[in-house]
Amino acid sequence: MLADIEGKIDKERKHRRIEDIPTQFDLDENNDDIDYMNYGVTNIWWHDFHEPAPENSTELSTTSNLFKKASETTVHTHPPNWPFPEDFGTNITQQESLIQHDLKNSITVDGLGYGSASIDKLFDQIFKKEFRTANELFVTFVVDVNERISAGKLASMGQPLLRALTELLRNIANNRYGVHSNYATDIMEMVQTVIKNKNTFNGEYKELIDLYDSLFTKEEGEELLASLEVFEHYPEGGKTPEQVCERILNAFLAPYNKIEGTEEQKKIVRLLYKVSRKLTEIYALYNGYNSSIVPEGV
Repeated sequence: MLADIEGKIDKERKHRRIEDIPTQFDLDENNDDIDYMNYGVTNIWWHDFHEPAPENSTELSTTSNLFKKASETTVHTHPPNWPFPEDFGTNITQQESLIQHDLKNSITVDGLGYGSASIDKLFDQIFKKEFRTANELFVTFVVDVNERISAGKLASMGQPLLRALTELLRNIANNRYGVHSNYATDIMEMVQTVIKNKNTFNGEYKELIDLYDSLFTKEEGEELLASLEVFEHYPEGGKTPEQVCERILNAFLAPYNKIEGTEEQKKIVRLLYKVSRKLTEIYALYNGYNSSIVPEGV
């Protein structure tokens, strides 16, 4: 299992970090095809030339159709098993954005849910953010998480998991490149690899992802997509870093918070704890790094 995951991570890393290479068009200047440039000499320049009338026609049309409006040929389609309204994406005046439409396509095509698809998309957005902007949001995110922990709002996750989370965030924050450091990038790419290949990894990975996704209602999922929209546009949009991070954290935690104290919540905590420990150990082995964020006591 470790070897499979390492191979997947390595493949994802190589795929992501290869710069886009422009397509090369080879122009064959020595075309030896016998039919090349082989056509009859036209006689349209001869003085006595007259355009023959079309067969079975009494007159020629002189009406230009150069600017005639083409008929509508585009058919709006969606992937099979599209779980959203059929007219989504067909009305240019609709409120949903391109990012929301792309995410919904990803949910359908990749077999993901609101939660896992949004985590994958969030990490992509972080990769693309300008350095200063990305780390401004990350620092605000860390402050928000620490305040929630101090206020006891995340107590149901248990101290071992919370210690691992705070240590992970601290390690990223202490790096001079912050959320754009190799360390942070490797962690996010590893999570993305698991999400995109959940059926391959199966076991606790798939169980955790499917359980988390199943907790979202349509309204909670739509709010999560909307919060990603705000995150993507920052620093545009007139929102402060605090407003952006608070909204997206609330959206990610909403399904978890609504099952407070239930057996289902305890199950998701146990799975999250086991998966986070496994991924941390895999990262340590893969990078030859004696990670200090591996939780103790399991």
